[in-house]
Amino acid sequence: MVDAARLPGPLTAVGLATVPGLLARGIAWRARLALAGIPVLSGHMVTAIDGDPDGVTGVEVAAIDRDWQPRRGQRRRIAASIVGMGFGVRPNIELTRLAGAEHGWDAALGGWHPLRSAELETTVPGLFVAGDGGGVLGVDNALAEGAIAADAIARRLGHANRALLGWRASAAAARRGRQRLFRTVLADWSALRPGAFAATTPDTIVCRCEDVTAGELAQAVAAGYRAPGPLKMATRAGMGLCQGRVCAPAVQHLLAREAGLDPAGIPPPTARVPLRPLPLSAFIDATAAAD
Repeated sequence: MVDAARLPGPLTAVGLATVPGLLARGIAWRARLALAGIPVLSGHMVTAIDGDPDGVTGVEVAAIDRDWQPRRGQRRRIAASIVGMGFGVRPNIELTRLAGAEHGWDAALGGWHPLRSAELETTVPGLFVAGDGGGVLGVDNALAEGAIAADAIARRLGHANRALLGWRASAAAARRGRQRLFRTVLADWSALRPGAFAATTPDTIVCRCEDVTAGELAQAVAAGYRAPGPLKMATRAGMGLCQGRVCAPAVQHLLAREAGLDPAGIPPPTARVPLRPLPLSAFIDATAAAD
């Protein structure tokens, strides 16, 4: 296992200890890897994937500095038949975008997320969002937010004891506060660094659906396409089957890097119905049911 984040220092460990249950869970997972004999290379990154017509044959791994820039002379090759890579998670905001809710940017929450009140109501009256759709904070936070939103809705409808619900909501809010502090520390420790794109070459495929390369995107940005919409029309990045759900974050970061923009100033992709690929039969069945 290759992990770009380094082992946490004392200050980071203190911040992570604000939610001891999650910290203990992470330590237990790390122990299971050790017991299984699976080495973990902290402070390293996959910089190249080797292969032949039959599939993956290995990877190049490099030690990286605090900005995730590969260190010179500290590379190795490891034989492998399968490679799985991930660069964090982000909220799914397609439904809230379609509903017309306002969104804001917070890197610690995964990027773009719907703006919510203390009761987790969005800017669309009556539309509440609980869990990672409002900002990636994990399952424990999602449970706390579910209690907060449910209690707020029950109070508004007059179906429950206000005093009891108020106490439950306060307890859930306290748990949520601890989760947010944990996530802030975690994001600062493991957030994507500029060097993550150091291994990118002009031939690197960014949009797999349409085979759009980093070089093509960079050329389009240099030609003046400095927003997601125009960049999409110029290169077709995000026009494939996944509709940008896979490549949008990479395109956003590449656009920010090439154009010298703040990621917070780059709007998220436009969401359109249907949000997922559907067979024609689904529309036929829906029309028949409506008739």
